[in-house]
Amino acid sequence: MDRDDIAFPDPTEIAPHAIAFARMMFAHAAFEREVSSLVNAINPKEPGFGERHANQWTASERGTEKIIDLIKKYRGNDMPETEQIKNLLNEAVDLCKQRNFLAHGTWWCFNRRSRRNTMGARANAGEP
Repeated sequence: MDRDDIAFPDPTEIAPHAIAFARMMFAHAAFEREVSSLVNAINPKEPGFGERHANQWTASERGTEKIIDLIKKYRGNDMPETEQIKNLLNEAVDLCKQRNFLAHGTWWCFNRRSRRNTMGARANAGEP
């Protein structure tokens, strides 16, 4: 650790980070609600379809493919928005992985000089 690294920063030093973190978490929750709404719209005949655990996947290209498979199964192969949906979901994968690392990774310390958190490389299984 360098001399500017501290394990227990004063709350006033990290307040801007805490606010940004909370905003990111709320934005991610809103994104997840939208994905759930999308999955619900794919199969509107079954209320709560997008809320079922079996119809929820991690943010990955594989998760995107599962949603595209649902579109093809319930809406057919000729839905014009399918490619756009695929592209938007794939664009979100890296941001979701970064959020997961911030939310579930190991935080080591706060650096007073750079005003940044230092995070370890360890994360939960299945996380980046």
